[in-house]
Amino acid sequence: MPNRTEDNFLNRYFEKKERSLESGKYMSFFKIVTFIICLLIYISILVIETRDISETVTGILAQFQVMISVYLVVSAVKNGYIIGVSINIIQFLLVAINVFSRGNVRSAPGMILPICTIITITIIYVFSKRLNQKYEEIKEQKEELVTLYEELAVTESELFNQNKQLLEYNQDMKENEEKLNYLAFFDVLTELPNRKMIINRLDILITLSMEKMMKFAMIFIDLDNFKRINDSMGHHAGDVLLQEVALRLKAAIHPDDMLGRLGGDEFALIIQRQLEEDEILEYLENLRKEILKKFYIENTEITISASFGISVYPRDGDNSTDLLKCSDTAMYKVKEDGKNGVQFFNKEMKDRIFMRMELEKRLHASIENNELYLLYQPQYTSDTKKLRGFETLVRWNSPELGAVSPVTFIPVAEETKFINTMGRWILKTACTKFKELQDKYHFNAVLSVNISAVQIMEPSFVQMIKSVLEETGVRPYNLEIEITESIFISSMDYVIGVLNELKEIGINIALDDFGTGYSSLSYLQLLPIDTLKIDKVFIDSIVGKGIDRHIVGPIISLVHQMDISVVAEGVENSIQLEYLKEHNCDCIQGYIWGKPLNEEDLNKLLYQLTFGEAEDSILRESISEAI
Repeated sequence: MPNRTEDNFLNRYFEKKERSLESGKYMSFFKIVTFIICLLIYISILVIETRDISETVTGILAQFQVMISVYLVVSAVKNGYIIGVSINIIQFLLVAINVFSRGNVRSAPGMILPICTIITITIIYVFSKRLNQKYEEIKEQKEELVTLYEELAVTESELFNQNKQLLEYNQDMKENEEKLNYLAFFDVLTELPNRKMIINRLDILITLSMEKMMKFAMIFIDLDNFKRINDSMGHHAGDVLLQEVALRLKAAIHPDDMLGRLGGDEFALIIQRQLEEDEILEYLENLRKEILKKFYIENTEITISASFGISVYPRDGDNSTDLLKCSDTAMYKVKEDGKNGVQFFNKEMKDRIFMRMELEKRLHASIENNELYLLYQPQYTSDTKKLRGFETLVRWNSPELGAVSPVTFIPVAEETKFINTMGRWILKTACTKFKELQDKYHFNAVLSVNISAVQIMEPSFVQMIKSVLEETGVRPYNLEIEITESIFISSMDYVIGVLNELKEIGINIALDDFGTGYSSLSYLQLLPIDTLKIDKVFIDSIVGKGIDRHIVGPIISLVHQMDISVVAEGVENSIQLEYLKEHNCDCIQGYIWGKPLNEEDLNKLLYQLTFGEAEDSILRESISEAI
C-alpha cells in the first residue's frame, strides 16, 4: 500500500502544477504588455531615423529592439517569432524606403539590423521549438509516469488487500484443517481419540515392536446394558454418561497409555508399557471398579458396569485388525459369562473365530447351493382342533458342516446382514408353496413367517413384503409376521410405525417368544399385534409344582382383555393341553398334535384332511373352517 512519503510527493507535484497554472495567467498578461512596449520601441526607432536624431540613441534603441525580438521568440515561441519577424521586415522596408526614396545613405546600415535580427530569432525559434517539443515529450512521459504510478499505487493497494485476504484465508484454512484433523482423529462427544486414531497408534506400535521385539496390550471396553439407559432416560442422558465414563477412565489410566472411543458405548485402551498378564489384570480390575462407582446424571443416580476384553501383541495378532477382533471376541466372552469382568483372548476363542469365519462363508453360499430348506409346523385351535395355519421354520443342511442349528446360524446371518437376503428367500419360498397348496386344496389358513430385527429396520422391508405378496399371489390376510420382543430394542417408535404399515395392508402381526425378553404385559398396549405366542418356557412350567405353573392362565386372561388372541408354543403333553383348554387358550402349537413337516409331509396332511379318513373327524372340517 502507498506510504505517506509517496502521498506527500504527489501532493507537492499537484500543488506545483497548480502554481504553474496561476503564474501562466500572469505571464500571458506580461506578454501582451511586452508586445505593446516592443511596438512602441520600433515606432520610436523609425521616427528617430526619419528625423536624424542622434546615432547613440538610435543604437540603444536598436539594442532594445533585438533584445525584445529575442524575448518575444523565447517567451511567445511561434506567435512571438511571427511578430518579431513581421516587425523586423516592416522596419527593413521602412528603412529601405527612407534610403532609396530620400537618398538618405546614412540610414542604410539600419537595413542590416532587421535582417540579422530575423536570422538570430529564426535560429532561436528553431532551437526553442525543438526544445519545446522535447519538453512536451518529457511532459507527456511524466504524465504517463504519473498515471502509471497512480495505477501502480491502486494495483499495490489491491494487491495489499488481496494479500490480506489471502492471509485471512490461509488462517481460516489452517483453522479448518485443524478442525478437520480433530474430527478425523478425535471423538467429538468425549474428546478422546477415535477408532481411526486407535488403529493408527496400533499400526505404529506394531512397526516399533517388530524392530525392538516388544509387546503391548489392546483392551476392548464395552459398557453393560447401556441401551437400557438410553431407552429409559433418553439419548442426551446417555451422551452425558459416556462423557462421565470417559473422564473417569482418563483420570484413572497411566499417562503412557492411550484411551479412545471406538463408537457407541465401546472404548479402547492401548497399554503401551511392558506389563505381565497379572499386572494387566490388576490394572484393569481397578478401572472396572472405577466404572462401578455411582454416576449422577440429571439428578439421577446411575450404576453401570463394563466388560473388558484383552488381546496381546504379537501372541494374538500381528496387525491392528486382528488385535481389535481378538479383544472384541474376549469382551463378548465376558458378556456371555454374565458381564462386568475382564478376559484375555485365548486359543479356544481363536478356534471359535475360525469356525465363525467358516460358518459365514458357507452360510452366504447356502441359498445358491440349495442348502436351505423349510419346515412347516401346524397350529390348531385348542378347543376344536381346527387347523389355524403353519409356522415356517428354516433349516440348513451343509455338505461340509452337516445340519447346522438355527440357534447357531441365525445370529450370524443377523450380524452379517445376510438375514435380509435369507429372509426374502424364506418369505418368497414359503408364500410360493402356500399358494400352490392353497390352489390345490382350496383351504383358508394362516402362514406365519419369522422376521428378524435386522430385517424390519431395513428401509425397504415393507416394500419387500408387498412385492413378494404380489409375485406369489398370496392374500395379505393369509400372511402372519412373527416378531420377537428383541425387535423393539432398536427403535420402538420406528418398529411400531412399520408394523402399522403392515396392518394397513391386511397382514397379521404376532409377538413370538413372549416372556423371555424385555417386555411386560403393560408394554403390549403399545404394540399393534393380533396374536401373542407364549414361549415354551412358560408352557413347561404348567406341569411343575411351583407357583410358575399358575402364571400362564392369568396371562391368557389379561391378553384376551386386550383383544389379542393367544397361541401356546411347545405343547407336548395332555396335562399342558388340558390346562390351556381350561384357561381358554385360543390355539396350540407343539409335538402333541404335530411336528414340523417337510413339503412332502405337509402335502400328505392336507390331502388327508381334504380327501382321506382322519382319526379325528374334526380334522376333516378344519380346512374349510380354519381361522
